[in-house]
Amino acid sequence: MLHFAKHDMPILPLHDSFLIRSGYEESLEQVMQEAFYHLVGSDVGIEEKKMALPNTMNKDERLVRDKVQAQRANNEPVTDDIYELLAYMETGHEKRLNTFFSLSNSH
Repeated sequence: MLHFAKHDMPILPLHDSFLIRSGYEESLEQVMQEAFYHLVGSDVGIEEKKMALPNTMNKDERLVRDKVQAQRANNEPVTDDIYELLAYMETGHEKRLNTFFSLSNSH
Protein backbone atom coordinates (compact mmCIF):
# COMPACT_ATOMS: atom_id res chain seq x y z
CA MET A 1 0.00 0.00 0.00
CA LEU A 2 2.84 2.38 0.75
CA HIS A 3 4.13 1.96 -2.80
CA PHE A 4 0.83 3.22 -4.19
CA ALA A 5 0.51 6.01 -1.62
CA LYS A 6 3.95 7.30 -2.63
CA HIS A 7 2.69 7.46 -6.23
CA ASP A 8 -0.65 9.12 -5.28
CA MET A 9 -2.58 6.05 -6.42
CA PRO A 10 -5.62 5.27 -4.25
CA ILE A 11 -5.83 1.69 -2.99
CA LEU A 12 -8.18 0.19 -0.44
CA PRO A 13 -7.39 -2.96 1.58
CA LEU A 14 -10.39 -5.23 1.98
CA HIS A 15 -9.84 -8.32 4.16
CA ASP A 16 -7.25 -10.31 2.17
CA SER A 17 -7.66 -8.23 -1.00
CA PHE A 18 -7.15 -4.79 -2.45
CA LEU A 19 -9.43 -2.52 -4.44
CA ILE A 20 -7.57 -0.46 -7.01
CA ARG A 21 -8.49 1.52 -10.09
CA SER A 22 -8.86 -0.45 -13.28
CA GLY A 23 -5.65 -0.61 -15.25
CA TYR A 24 -3.32 -0.96 -12.26
CA GLU A 25 -3.84 -4.69 -11.72
CA GLU A 26 -0.46 -5.72 -13.11
CA SER A 27 1.34 -3.10 -11.04
CA LEU A 28 -0.48 -4.28 -7.90
CA GLU A 29 0.36 -7.91 -8.60
CA GLN A 30 4.04 -7.08 -9.17
CA VAL A 31 4.28 -5.08 -5.93
CA MET A 32 2.52 -7.87 -4.01
CA GLN A 33 4.82 -10.53 -5.48
CA GLU A 34 7.93 -8.50 -4.63
CA ALA A 35 6.76 -7.83 -1.06
CA PHE A 36 5.86 -11.48 -0.46
CA TYR A 37 9.18 -12.70 -1.86
CA HIS A 38 11.08 -10.15 0.26
CA LEU A 39 9.35 -11.32 3.46
CA VAL A 40 8.94 -15.05 2.84
CA GLY A 41 11.56 -15.89 0.24
CA SER A 42 9.21 -17.61 -2.22
CA ASP A 43 6.56 -16.78 -4.78
CA VAL A 44 2.83 -16.70 -4.09
CA GLY A 45 -0.19 -17.31 -6.30
CA ILE A 46 -2.44 -14.30 -6.67
CA GLU A 47 -6.03 -14.52 -7.85
CA GLU A 48 -7.58 -11.51 -9.55
CA LYS A 49 -11.30 -10.91 -9.13
CA LYS A 50 -13.11 -8.40 -11.31
CA MET A 51 -16.06 -6.31 -10.20
CA ALA A 52 -19.47 -7.80 -10.84
CA LEU A 53 -21.12 -7.09 -14.17
CA PRO A 54 -24.57 -5.51 -13.97
CA ASN A 55 -26.32 -8.77 -14.85
CA THR A 56 -24.55 -10.58 -11.99
CA MET A 57 -24.98 -7.89 -9.31
CA ASN A 58 -27.09 -8.53 -6.26
CA LYS A 59 -29.80 -6.10 -5.13
CA ASP A 60 -27.50 -4.11 -2.86
CA GLU A 61 -24.79 -3.75 -5.51
CA ARG A 62 -27.40 -2.50 -8.00
CA LEU A 63 -28.66 0.08 -5.45
CA VAL A 64 -25.18 1.55 -5.04
CA ARG A 65 -24.56 1.49 -8.81
CA ASP A 66 -27.91 3.22 -9.45
CA LYS A 67 -27.14 5.90 -6.84
CA VAL A 68 -23.77 6.67 -8.44
CA GLN A 69 -25.30 6.75 -11.93
CA ALA A 70 -28.02 9.14 -10.74
CA GLN A 71 -25.41 11.45 -9.21
CA ARG A 72 -23.47 11.49 -12.49
CA ALA A 73 -26.63 12.08 -14.56
CA ASN A 74 -27.52 15.09 -12.39
CA ASN A 75 -23.94 16.43 -12.56
CA GLU A 76 -23.67 15.96 -8.80
CA PRO A 77 -20.32 15.07 -7.32
CA VAL A 78 -20.03 11.31 -6.92
CA THR A 79 -19.20 10.37 -3.38
CA ASP A 80 -16.08 8.45 -2.49
CA ASP A 81 -17.28 8.05 1.10
CA ILE A 82 -17.57 4.31 1.69
CA TYR A 83 -20.05 4.85 4.54
CA GLU A 84 -22.33 6.89 2.31
CA LEU A 85 -22.20 4.21 -0.38
CA LEU A 86 -22.85 1.44 2.14
CA ALA A 87 -25.83 3.36 3.53
CA TYR A 88 -27.77 2.28 0.45
CA MET A 89 -27.15 -1.38 1.17
CA GLU A 90 -29.04 -3.55 3.56
CA THR A 91 -26.52 -5.28 5.78
CA GLY A 92 -26.95 -8.84 7.03
CA HIS A 93 -28.41 -7.88 10.38
CA GLU A 94 -30.82 -5.43 8.73
CA LYS A 95 -32.06 -8.15 6.37
CA ARG A 96 -32.67 -10.51 9.28
CA LEU A 97 -34.40 -7.79 11.29
CA ASN A 98 -36.64 -6.81 8.36
CA THR A 99 -37.50 -10.47 7.77
CA PHE A 100 -38.35 -10.85 11.45
CA PHE A 101 -40.64 -7.80 11.41
CA SER A 102 -42.27 -8.94 8.17
CA LEU A 103 -43.01 -12.34 9.65
CA SER A 104 -44.24 -10.96 12.98
CA ASN A 105 -46.51 -8.43 11.23
CA SER A 106 -48.02 -11.08 8.96
CA HIS A 107 -49.41 -13.07 11.94
